[in-house]
Formats: sequence, structure tokens, C-alpha cells
Amino acid sequence: MAIDGTFIHYLTDELSSILKGGRVQKVYQLNNLEFIFEVRSGGANHHLLISSALNAPRIHLTKTGDIPISEPQRLGLFLKKNLERAVISDLSQIGNDRCIKIEFDTTDDFGDAKRLWLFLEIMGRNSNLVITNEDYEILEAARYLPPSAENYRIIIPRAKYVLPYQENTVNPFLMKNDEILYNFSGVSKLMMNEFHFRGSVKEVINQPVRPTLINTGQKVFFYAYDLLHLNGERTSFPTLSQLLDHIYGLSIHESSVFVTRLKQVIKRYLKRANQKLANLRDDLLHAHENLAYQKLGELLQSHLYLAKKGDESITVIDYYNDNKELTISLDPTLSPSENLNDFFKKAKKAKTAIGEINGQISLTKDEIDYLELIDFQIDHANSLELKEIEDELITNNYIKPSKKKRQKLIKSKIDSYKVDNAIIYVGKNNYQNNYLTNKFASPKDFFFHVKDYPGAHVIVRCDELTETIIRTAAMLAGANSKSRHSSSIPVDYTSIKNVKKIPKTKGYQVTYKNQKTIYIDIDEDYLKKLQRG
Repeated sequence: MAIDGTFIHYLTDELSSILKGGRVQKVYQLNNLEFIFEVRSGGANHHLLISSALNAPRIHLTKTGDIPISEPQRLGLFLKKNLERAVISDLSQIGNDRCIKIEFDTTDDFGDAKRLWLFLEIMGRNSNLVITNEDYEILEAARYLPPSAENYRIIIPRAKYVLPYQENTVNPFLMKNDEILYNFSGVSKLMMNEFHFRGSVKEVINQPVRPTLINTGQKVFFYAYDLLHLNGERTSFPTLSQLLDHIYGLSIHESSVFVTRLKQVIKRYLKRANQKLANLRDDLLHAHENLAYQKLGELLQSHLYLAKKGDESITVIDYYNDNKELTISLDPTLSPSENLNDFFKKAKKAKTAIGEINGQISLTKDEIDYLELIDFQIDHANSLELKEIEDELITNNYIKPSKKKRQKLIKSKIDSYKVDNAIIYVGKNNYQNNYLTNKFASPKDFFFHVKDYPGAHVIVRCDELTETIIRTAAMLAGANSKSRHSSSIPVDYTSIKNVKKIPKTKGYQVTYKNQKTIYIDIDEDYLKKLQRG
């Protein structure tokens, strides 16, 4: 069940009593939408989890201390730079809505005092985390909302922060009478059922907080106190944070462990592939050395009349090297003719081996590129995309399938952006790349891809490519590849009709022709402001 405004009313009271006046020691990034603030308060360290994840937006103290920490990205870097060493001066709820405001007192680069506000909007698929200054100027956010007819708010740096839309509602905590209304703010259907069951609003909201989890046998519910209209097994918790940590902590841990497990698989196979490549290169060097037997055989053939069985060597005239003398080692147990045949056999075997080894080297390099791409995709994947990656690794025999019946894979949403009159689609993993390029794209679409490097398949749907569309699509292709931190990234683009899938290759690789190439630098600020499609 979702967290409603009334639950947040009690939660902010609990968190404020513990964290107000505390100092932020560290900020850790779990992923692009989830962060842990280590706060020193009341002589103890507390770990505050703040999440704007679509499937589980929330805020609470957590004791899940073994979650793998990710390398900080855009928002994580901003939070670390600006909020580490800051003091939490206040933590409150906006009205009775699902919006929490945390005030931080800190200093700027010159040592002057400044105040920053963090707004956590717990709004399901519209959840967000926004940082502003005291003038409500947006400094950073988890998700950007660019100007558009569909967006009544603009969430981009330097824009004015506007609170989520508040309808004409009534805060139940400010009511003087005990009337049950249908326009309460922050009251879920679950709470309305409890109001009607008890016949009173005040009796419900004024009762002592007693965090409770209720298992009805069909569904699990939780709230700040017991809900009498529900039948089922009850479990009580000392605090709301411990309740939320119990509900969400396992899934967080499992997700993080899942990432770690996938990364370990990739690391293991990458190590194996790199060792195989090194061995193949040694074999190739040895094979090229054995090609010299062709020359030795020809020289021996020209001087065969000088050799006899039992000779350990023969000195010949090397007509390949200015007629200098050359001593050739022989096998004394073989006749001269047998030595000659042995030389030619070794040379022939070397020629065959070189072709086979070069083929194996090519396949091994492809596998290394594939595994490095998967490793990159894991770092930037959400939970659904991780499942798709796992499914792909199972299909390609890197992971053994579970004996349990595999559930039907839920497809992740493909990122899309509107630019001019075009829609740009970006594949975040190989399943999405395959779908976009080989199933979704129409003959009039355009294909963008980083040149000679693994990366996202970017499909552009428009009547005509403009310079803005080309540069934007190229930036998105570059930003979603391992070359994202390079400068002047070469990006190829061509009509989708010129793109062909390479059969029997891992990662749904493609080849293309008639391409043009643009060299692009990534403008992060520009990409942040792109309108989602």
C-alpha cells in the first residue's frame, strides 16, 4: 500500500524528534533515486534513507548497513558537495500532503551561512526529490520536468519551485468538529474505511502511535496504528522507521545484492575472457614463429643432397637473405626427406592455426565488448531493467536458470524524448536495443549509435532530421555508452533501412551502411532539460 499524508504526519514528527539539530556526516548514493544520509544527532549516528523511486518512494531511518553503495552521479554529487556537514534545522510536512520539507543550514565556499531546502514528494509515479535555496530557486532534482503544455510545474535548475497541486481539501488535524468529509487532504481510502468503521475522525487520528503490520492472508497492510476494520495477524513495531525498514528493507537489500551478484558474474566471465585473449595472442605469436618452417623447408629442399640421416644440422645458402649462410637444425632420427616433410607440415599447421586463432580472437574480443557493455548497463539499470539483463544472461548461458518456474518478464519502460517534431527513443539494455531496432522501428526512422563502441541504440522518429535533432540524438547515444565521459565522441547515424542484425551474436549486434558521423560533446545541462516523450 502507498504511504498517505496522514501516515507522513506521524512519520515527520518521529523523524524530527530524532534528527532536528543533527549534522550530516556523509551522503551515500544507492542509485539515481535513493540516498542515505548519515546524521550525527543526540550522540549517535542515524542513517536516513530518502527515496524518490517510482515503486517505493519513502523516507525513514534504516539499519540496513550492508547495502552496496554506488558511485555518486549527478544528484549524488550535488548532495555530497552541498549537504555534507550541514545541520538539519527543521523537518516538517507540507500541510497534510505527501510532501516533506527538510531545512539544512550550511555554508558556501566562502564560509558564509546559507540555507538549503530539500523537498521529497511521495507521489507514486510522480515522486521527486528537489533541492532549492530560500528563494525557492531549484538547484537540483532527481527528475526534471521541462516546460510543456502538459506540465503545470517546471522542475529544472534555476526555475522557481512550485509545490505539488493542492486541491480544495481539509486537513483532518485542523478540524474542530468530528464530521467525516470526502475532501480530506492526505487521507487514503484505507483511512476513510477506518473513519467510517469507528464513526469518528478524531478517535482515529488522536490515538497513540503504534506502528502495526496487518497480514489478512490475502494482502499485507501497515499503518501508524492498528486498523480495526481489518482482520488478520498483527505485528507491532517500536517505531515507524522500523516498520518501514522491515517492509522495504528486504527488497532494497535483495535488489542491491542482485546487482552485486550480476556484477560478480560479469567480473568472473570478463576475467576468463581476458585470460583467454592473452593465451590466444601467445598462441598466435607461436604460430607466426612456426611459419618460418616454410622458408626452412624450401631452403632444405634446395640443399637436400647435402644432408644425410643422423645429421643434427645443415648449413645452407639463404637466398632469401643475400645468400648468407644459414644453419638449420635437423632431427637426427629422421631422414632428410622426413625432416623436409616435417618442416612443411609445421608450416601448414601454423597457417591453419593462424586463421583459426584470429577467428577465436575476434569472438573473444566481441565477448569482452559484450560483457563490458552489460557491466555498464547494470550500473544504470532500474529493477525491471536488471531483471531483463538477468534474463539475457540466462539465455546466453552465463547464469544457470533457477529450478523454480520462471515468472513472465515484465518489460521495462523505454526512455523517450521530444525534440522539435521528433521523438527520440533510447535503449537502456540489449533487450530494449533489440526491440527498438528490429521490431519497433519503422522504415522511415533513423538509427544513431556510438562509432566502434558498445552503447545504446537510439531511434529517431521524425519526417526530417534537423541539426537540433541530430545533435540531441547523438548526445543521447554518447551519454548512454561507456565513452560518455570522453570529448568529441564519434556517433554514426543512418536510415534504419541500412541497419541489419548480425545473426548468432550476443547482445543483438547490428551492422549498418551509408552512415554519416558527427563528433559530439555531452552537454549534461541540455540533456537534463529535455522533455520526456
